[in-house]
Amino acid sequence: MSIYSSKNYDQLLNESLTALAAQTNITQLGPGSKARSLLEIINQRLAGAYQYLDQRLANSLLASATDIYLDFLGDLLACPRLENSYAWTDAGAQNVCFYVASGTFGDLNNGNSIVVPAGTTLFTQSSDGDATKTITYQVTDNTILPANENLWYVSVQAALPGSLGAIGSGALVNHSLLAYPGLLVKNLVSIANGQDRETDDSYRYRLSKKVTASAEANETAVRLACLSVPGVADVLINPYGLGAGSFEIFVISTSGRTSDALLDLVQHTIDQHQALGITGKARAPITVGLQFQAVVHTERVLNDVEASMLTEQLTQQTVRFMSSFHIGQAFIVNNLLANLIGLSSLIKTIGEPNKPFAQLFIWKPSRTNNGRRRFTLTGNYNTSFNEIVQLEMQDNLTAADFRLVTS
Repeated sequence: MSIYSSKNYDQLLNESLTALAAQTNITQLGPGSKARSLLEIINQRLAGAYQYLDQRLANSLLASATDIYLDFLGDLLACPRLENSYAWTDAGAQNVCFYVASGTFGDLNNGNSIVVPAGTTLFTQSSDGDATKTITYQVTDNTILPANENLWYVSVQAALPGSLGAIGSGALVNHSLLAYPGLLVKNLVSIANGQDRETDDSYRYRLSKKVTASAEANETAVRLACLSVPGVADVLINPYGLGAGSFEIFVISTSGRTSDALLDLVQHTIDQHQALGITGKARAPITVGLQFQAVVHTERVLNDVEASMLTEQLTQQTVRFMSSFHIGQAFIVNNLLANLIGLSSLIKTIGEPNKPFAQLFIWKPSRTNNGRRRFTLTGNYNTSFNEIVQLEMQDNLTAADFRLVTS
């Protein structure tokens, strides 16, 4: 990219030969002549200087700087490039869990709890059985699976950085604790908060907004800073949420459920950018849990394998649909129904006319204690600005219960 009217070697040589012929009595300017040879040497050096200056000028401007030169501009603005980070989720997000199909963990270990050491490997199963295509995660903390429990959440981190560690829901199905054959593992929602090294285009855009955010404490600055925290999908700023001189930031996680660990990271970022005398607080959205039971009418009688596969497909489709909800987005019954009924040609219909779900509940935080209360939902649910609808996640509770029948 040329910033000014740069000249190449041929242009410089032709101009020099023309000027020499017009301004002197030298006429021997053909190839091999002394005068031409001198001009060729000089103009080779001049062409190199033109190219060098053009590159340096281009790399001094935000619009055209690349690679390390763009990093230099970022250093001037105290805005470094975002480097690789690893996908992760902690136990508080209630995503990755060990579980048993029946009984308790103690049944697998002679009545004792099971110790899961930090570094225990969890990995996906490639579709063609090629081990090189699996994605690996590691448990980050020493964890004890209580003997009297049948499901326990753990904190994990991808072994590879950035998008190389991204997985969909239900992808983690294997682990390295081979001493417990009946011990199962799964991730309920996708994990995709690993960050690749920021590209030049993305970094250039962020630097261009740095001037707007130069005051450090305005809304743009705070929002951009919070969005740069790995694991944050979006934020909602509520001015004066705690009274005059305050604001709240509701954090939406890429994994679907905002954990305390992620809130701590965002709060640290807020503390670095908020102005003197202003209080900012990172909060998780209020989770409105959905629970339902649906009677699925099939086109024909299904064998056990078909029934199991269809139930799994319905469950995974529900998880994907509910994971896409944004804060403040209303729950529309017919939208969920439409996502399920077109999933398979085996499905004839779901539920009864005007009542697609046999039972439909929402769970909300209790005002009187730290638990949650269940309410019957008779139709759509309109959320408040700080609420997000997700599948209810409680131990020993099936949020999406499908019962297959043949009409």
